[in-house]
Amino acid sequence: MASTVAVGTFLQRDADRDPHDEALSEQARCCVARELRGRQHPCPDRAGRAIVVDLSPWTAQRMGGIVGATLAIAGVLWFRTRATPCPGAVTLEFHPPLAEVGSYRIQLDWEGHAPCSFMVELPFPADTKTPEKTGCGMALQLRTRVIATRASIAGLTFAAAPQRFRLQVKRGREPIYDEVLAPRYAPYPTLRAEDKHFCGDRALVFPRCLRGSSECAPFPARCTGPRDCDPKRVCCLTPEWGQDYGPGAASECTSTSSCLARLGHLGCHDDGDCPEGMRCSDSSLESSFSPKVTSCQNR
Repeated sequence: MASTVAVGTFLQRDADRDPHDEALSEQARCCVARELRGRQHPCPDRAGRAIVVDLSPWTAQRMGGIVGATLAIAGVLWFRTRATPCPGAVTLEFHPPLAEVGSYRIQLDWEGHAPCSFMVELPFPADTKTPEKTGCGMALQLRTRVIATRASIAGLTFAAAPQRFRLQVKRGREPIYDEVLAPRYAPYPTLRAEDKHFCGDRALVFPRCLRGSSECAPFPARCTGPRDCDPKRVCCLTPEWGQDYGPGAASECTSTSSCLARLGHLGCHDDGDCPEGMRCSDSSLESSFSPKVTSCQNR
């Protein structure tokens, strides 16, 4: 009977125990265990605060080294695998193209970027190599054209997207192009999947050739009438072809049908040089050629 009372008393006391006293008791047990281990481990806080563990200097240094090495490796992997930002691109179309024999120096310059310049030889050497570039640091692409074994440079694309830039082109010491240009970029950028070298904002620019230079209007007239050509051939005047294919294509001796097919004009000195039903009186091409020329027109 006494045993039953004792147990009942113990159970009664455990049921009546204050939760705060229980927390204090647990903290006391923790502190005793801490002293036995000889380490500075703070006891848990019943208020819900985080438990902070004091580590030895050697352990802390070791863990810091592991974390630092992990972050360094992750940084290197990210840097090597990340996608390079698209630089944008500007495409220049030369009208007329660079077609005369000689050494061309092309230079691009804009604020915040070192001048980019390189040399190109025409005709292209047999052992064509990539032109030596100075200060460019970007992808460049020349667009060439070959007509009747004669090569010309029709355009240039460079991987950058400046708001304004200056283009200078010289053949020897003679300026051919020299203009400050403000590209207008397309509303939709080119995706990397479409062009990995020239992705991003793109613009197409048509620089103006320096009038009066040897490759620009007024074009040198290689012929002015049929008397300058072989029999059964006419002098075909086509300034538009000079803009597209170079000065040599602006005036040349060809057949009448070929000239009219390309919407050319028949050069003449008098009415006898014109086909029946036409007369030599059209002076609309005077500003396009040097010396001035006259062409046939309908009576």
